[in-house]
Amino acid sequence: KNFTKLNPARAYEEEVVKQPVSRERPKQESTKPSTKPDKKEDELERGPPKSVSDQLSDSPEERGERLTFQTEKNTWDSQQLTVQVAKKMFSFGAKYGCIHIKENGRRVRVLKKRLDGQETTDEVYDRVKMQGLASLCAKLFCEQAPATCQPKVLPCEAVILKQRPNQPAIRIEDLIPDDYEKKPLSLEPYTMSPEDTQESHKFAAFQYFAYCQSGHGMLISSAAIVAGDWTDPV
Repeated sequence: KNFTKLNPARAYEEEVVKQPVSRERPKQESTKPSTKPDKKEDELERGPPKSVSDQLSDSPEERGERLTFQTEKNTWDSQQLTVQVAKKMFSFGAKYGCIHIKENGRRVRVLKKRLDGQETTDEVYDRVKMQGLASLCAKLFCEQAPATCQPKVLPCEAVILKQRPNQPAIRIEDLIPDDYEKKPLSLEPYTMSPEDTQESHKFAAFQYFAYCQSGHGMLISSAAIVAGDWTDPV
């Protein structure tokens, strides 16, 4: 079956996926290195506690800038805001630590901080763009795939902490309120359970679709599953 044929209403989105990604960068420096904590798990991440108010109550407000990559326009949108960043990570895995952040005193989200401290600003922007393109491909894929094969990619943005040394840029995602496990996703099932096997087959179909949809210009080799949604496409 040819997965690349779109209906006329999606012709514009087809061109968006195929066009080269903008190399424009907001003018920022690399992120400041952080210390890698001891970890007990290499691949699984446990979800946050039910309440995060205690973790944010003692955090001061600071100026930030949220950068959203508009995949259809191939441009960045910028919004100034105030943020409160928790002083401790609530979860961490093999590569990233998760920190609660509150935007404008209301919305609580999650900062994803590289544990080895080597993720540069350009790398943050590239990861945000990649996740945006994967999200668009998933949207197009779901229009043609059966109801049992409907992947969803979590939205991802970047936030710049304007009052901190070097003004670091860090990826930010929506908070998942329930407990969860974060598991790797690739062509090889994480375990031989029916659920992991089915998710791997779903990823294989999506990978082929995205490769064809992008004019053979983008191959998503792996991702991760968080509470049924996909994140961290590579």
